[in-house]
Amino acid sequence: MTESQEINLNNIARLTKTNDTGPPSTIVELYERYCHETILRAASKETYGTAVRVFERDTGITDPRKVNHEAILLWRDNVIKRASLMTWNTYRRGMKTLFNFAVRNKWLEENLFLSVKPATLIKRKKTLSKKAMKEVIMLLKCDSCPILPGWFWLTVFKTLYYTGMRRRQLCALRWRDIDFDRKTILLSVEGSKTAREWEIPIPAQCEKELIDLKRESEARHVGLEKCQVFWVQLFETSYVGRELSPTQLTHAFGRLSDHLGIAVSPHKLRHTMATDLASGPNPDLKSLQYLLGHTNLATTLEYVNPEMSQLRVQLSKLSLDLDGLQDVN
Repeated sequence: MTESQEINLNNIARLTKTNDTGPPSTIVELYERYCHETILRAASKETYGTAVRVFERDTGITDPRKVNHEAILLWRDNVIKRASLMTWNTYRRGMKTLFNFAVRNKWLEENLFLSVKPATLIKRKKTLSKKAMKEVIMLLKCDSCPILPGWFWLTVFKTLYYTGMRRRQLCALRWRDIDFDRKTILLSVEGSKTAREWEIPIPAQCEKELIDLKRESEARHVGLEKCQVFWVQLFETSYVGRELSPTQLTHAFGRLSDHLGIAVSPHKLRHTMATDLASGPNPDLKSLQYLLGHTNLATTLEYVNPEMSQLRVQLSKLSLDLDGLQDVN
C-alpha cells in the first residue's frame, strides 16, 4: 500500500464517522475530503497524495491556512533543484486543485498556488524514426524476439501506432469495444485520461492482425466479449497476473529497447503517430485532436512541426536587395 493510500484510508474512516463539515485543519485532511467528494482515477489520487506529502515534508507546513506565497516559492525552488521542471508542474497542479477545492467550499479566501506560475516547457515530442520502427518490426518477426509471442506484440505495436491510443486505453480495451462490422473501436472511459469515451475507426493497416488475434483468442477461451483484447496471459504463461497491465506493457517495450539500443515506448508511438499526421502543409488538426482525445486544440498543436522546405519558402520571402528600394530623399 502506498503512503498516499494510507493517508486516504485513515482519514476517510474519520471523515465518515464524524461527518465533519468544518474547515480542514491539515492539508492531508483537505486532500482526503477532496478524494471523498470527487470521482478520481487511482493514479490521480496517488499524484495528489504525493504532492501533499512532499509539500509537508519540504516546508513543515501542515495547516492550509498557514501556507503563504513565500513558502510556495521556496518549495518550488527546492523541488526544481533536485527534480525536473515537469515534476514541479505536477506537484503545483495537484496542490492548486486541492486549494481550489478549499476556496470553493469557503475554507480559504484565496488559492495562493495560483500566484506561482508553472514552469514553461516547450519540448519537441520524442518520436521514432522510420528506420527505428522497421527495426522493431523485424525484431518482432524473428525467432530471437526478446518478448513472446512475437506476433502478439507486433499486433500491439501496430495498434498503438495506427490508433495513437495510450497504454492504459490499450489495456482497458475489451472485445465488445471492437465492432468489426462497423469497423470501429470504442476507447472506453475506463482507460481514458480525460474520463470520457469516443469511437475511432479500425485502421485498415492493422485490421487483419486484430481479426487474427481474435481468432487465436477464441481458440483458447470461450466467451470473449468482456475479455481483454490484448490478453497476453492467454498465449504466454510467464506473465503474472490475470491480464496485461500498463506496467507489463511498459516493461515489454523496455526489453525491446534494451535489445535494439533504441528507446521504444507506447507513448513514443503515440507521439510518432501524431507527429506524422500533423506534418505536411495542411494537416487536419481537428481530426487529429479527436483521434488523440485532446480536450484542448493547443495540446494537438504541439505536434505541428513545419517541414524545412516550408520554412525555406518563408525565409526566401525576405530581402535586403537595396536596388529595389526607393530613395525617399
